[in-house]
Amino acid sequence: MKHTILVVNLGGTSTKVALYENDKSIAVETLRHPTEIIMQPFHEQIEFRFSSILKFLDKLGVNATEIDIVSARGGVLRPIQGALIILVRKWWMISRKADTVSTPLT
Repeated sequence: MKHTILVVNLGGTSTKVALYENDKSIAVETLRHPTEIIMQPFHEQIEFRFSSILKFLDKLGVNATEIDIVSARGGVLRPIQGALIILVRKWWMISRKADTVSTPLT
């Protein structure tokens, strides 16, 4: 059985993303973010980072609905309330073709 896996590492100045089919790496990229974005509080960066991830997938010809698993971490962030969960929740809602995506932070 084939599983499409998106791996996301939210860093201080970039977002590292990788796409796998089972254990085979399809693409790996570091998405650099403008200074005016990374100077904002993290919860204000969510939409920008999420959009960057969607553009990465679009460039590969992959639709969000094709993603089976999302694995995310943020290594350089101070503790924040559920921001990584929000990204995964948005992903889940998009994959379910929800009309709107709402989060506690928006």
